[in-house]
Amino acid sequence: MAFPDAVEQWRPYQDQFSGDVPTDWALDWMRTESGGNRCNVTTSAGFPEAGLFQLDPGNATMAGVTQDQILSGCQNGRDVGTDSDRMFAVSSGVDYIKVLKSMAHAKLQNAGTDWSESTPDFWALVRLQFSAGLGAVDTWLAASVDSLGRGPQNWDEFVSSSGAAGNHWIDVAEANGALAAGFVGSPFGSVTTGDLVLAGIAAVLGVIGAYYLQRRLFIAHAP
Repeated sequence: MAFPDAVEQWRPYQDQFSGDVPTDWALDWMRTESGGNRCNVTTSAGFPEAGLFQLDPGNATMAGVTQDQILSGCQNGRDVGTDSDRMFAVSSGVDYIKVLKSMAHAKLQNAGTDWSESTPDFWALVRLQFSAGLGAVDTWLAASVDSLGRGPQNWDEFVSSSGAAGNHWIDVAEANGALAAGFVGSPFGSVTTGDLVLAGIAAVLGVIGAYYLQRRLFIAHAP
C-alpha cells in the first residue's frame, strides 16, 4: 500500500527495524497519529504525545526511552536532526509496539486462547491497546470471556461479545489491523543471536561428526 510522501519516507527505516512487525501496518499508524512528522507533539488527549507513533510519557517508558530522546534533533516542530535521530524515532516506536505485541499474546493466553500474528485480528488487538488504552482492552476482554465462557477465537467474536461494537477506537484498530492480513514476520521469528550461534556450532559439530563416522566406516571396510 502506498502512503503520502511524508509517511513513505519512513518505509526504509521501518523495513530495517520492523522484524516481526508489519511495515504497512506501522506506516498506517504513523499516518494516523503524526502524518509522518517525527517532530509532531500534541496535547489534545490532555497529556503530551510525541513523535511518529505519538507516544505519551508512559508509552515511552514502556519502550525504554523518553519523549526528549524521541524528539532529538527537533526544533519548533521541524526535523533538523541526523539520520541517527531518524532511525531512533522509528526503532523506539517499534520497541513499544513489540511490548504491546507481547502483552496482547499474554492477555489472550490468560483468557485461554491466542491469535496468529498472520491475521489482521491480532494486529487490530495490538493497536487497540494503544488507541483505547490497556485498561479498556482488559475490561472488554474480561467481558468477552464472561459472555462466551471462554476466550474469543477471533476479532469479530471479541467485539460482538464484549459490548465494544460501535466504539470509535474499535473501528480505528480494525481498519489498521486489516493492513497486516497474511503478514509473515522475520524468518528467524523470536530466535535470538545466541540461538543462531548455538545452531551454527551444532552444524559445524555435525559436519565433523559425519567426517569421523565416514572415516571409521572406511577403515572398518578397508581390505
